[in-house]
Amino acid sequence: MRRITGADGTRTRTVYLPARGDSHAHSPERDPRPVHAPSRGDPARRDRARLAAPLDPGIRVCARPRGGRADLGRAREARHGRRLGPRAEAAPHARGWRVHRARRGTPAHRAGPRPRDGPRGQPHPPAGGRADVDHARRRPACAGVPRGRHGQLLHGERRRLHAAVVTVGVGIVGLGFMGRTHLGAYAANAACEVRAAFDQGRRSATAGNLITAGDGVDELLARVPLAATLDELLAREDIDLVSICTPTDTHVDLVRAAIRAGKHVLVEKPTALDADAIDALDAEARAAGVLAMPAHCMRFWPAWAWMAEAVRTQRFGSALRASFRRLGARPAWSQDFYLDPTRSGGAVVDLHIHDADFVRFAFGEPGSVDAHGTRMHVTARYGFAEGPHAGLLVEAEGGWMDDPAFAFMMVASIECERGVIDFRLGRDPELLVLVDGEPQAIVAGRDYPLGTGYDHEIAALLAAIRAGKDAAPVTLADAARTQRLLDREIARLGA
Repeated sequence: MRRITGADGTRTRTVYLPARGDSHAHSPERDPRPVHAPSRGDPARRDRARLAAPLDPGIRVCARPRGGRADLGRAREARHGRRLGPRAEAAPHARGWRVHRARRGTPAHRAGPRPRDGPRGQPHPPAGGRADVDHARRRPACAGVPRGRHGQLLHGERRRLHAAVVTVGVGIVGLGFMGRTHLGAYAANAACEVRAAFDQGRRSATAGNLITAGDGVDELLARVPLAATLDELLAREDIDLVSICTPTDTHVDLVRAAIRAGKHVLVEKPTALDADAIDALDAEARAAGVLAMPAHCMRFWPAWAWMAEAVRTQRFGSALRASFRRLGARPAWSQDFYLDPTRSGGAVVDLHIHDADFVRFAFGEPGSVDAHGTRMHVTARYGFAEGPHAGLLVEAEGGWMDDPAFAFMMVASIECERGVIDFRLGRDPELLVLVDGEPQAIVAGRDYPLGTGYDHEIAALLAAIRAGKDAAPVTLADAARTQRLLDREIARLGA
């Protein structure tokens, strides 16, 4: 027997239910025991069939059951093996009974003023997923977030409110090639919506090194509201994440402004030319409780992510040697920026940074660094003296060619004990593994996901925001370490 007390504390309903472990549990349709009402004129008598029906497993009733304190919802689900829709569970609310909804994954002693929720304050994981009643009303963004004794958000929980956000609002700063590429990747992801954009100056009309934005970006851009100023974009409460896609020498100020506005940030590489400035941004983002991620896209490029995983897990044995080449025509656009190393860092920072970061990602921190060439075309060698890749020598070449018709080249070769991993952009298939001289195709869509690194880096950041993670998939601390590696190369160049 269980007693359900009305909100006014006067009316009662006595419901006969088998206690936990009762051997003669049976369905309400065949239950001969009545639901009693204290007075014939009480309107709740008409709803006794509803009161006898199983409640949602996420709803608990403050009552002392026959077999001890128990969760009514869980006992009923265990009894009937099913749940009812919102109409059946709405009856207790409609009649004013004191019914409490458990918070998911939260211990009973922290879920609110319910001293009888569970034995010894044990957590009550819901037995049947999201309650049906949630379909009738929108779940608040802060529902289920752990709170203090007086209902305040605990330290660090503000960041985790995004776990309940259905759609992440996005703002894009800079509408050149990279801004358009980000727009296309965001538009293809159902977890977000681009709600505003801001462009500081003339848009780039070039397609860049890789054609990634795809058709339809102009149509997408036509539907995105343009903010008149950066402050206008950052002031919008419906924007959670800001993509910074502007020249390198503007990044620090823009990222800092977005962090101080409480926005998560995705900033295009290189984050900055000064590693100490990147560290300062990292500290400010962590203090503000927002995620700030550098767009080191090669970590997420599906074929390259496959290669990195194969190296780290030694799928084909230890790596013996590796080489990378990334060459392209000298940029014909924004030459006042790209050809000024004090602003862009030159090709060694703007282009070669991809391979320097990937070497760190796949092989770890190199012990020795050597480089020769210029800031516009560099060849670097990384040596590993200890760890799983002790004795390994990795070479990476990157630069801009003078020939404006030079086709962009992205090549990787990793020789391992039991095979050679070989990637060539534009080849079909782009990724091969040669075992005993026989090529084995590694196929996109079968062995690794489809899409570009831009798609996957954005998807990873959105997932981290929605999950309330404490750190981005790639952190600004990672960007600072990669920049210091490039600084060692530049020092060897004497430039």
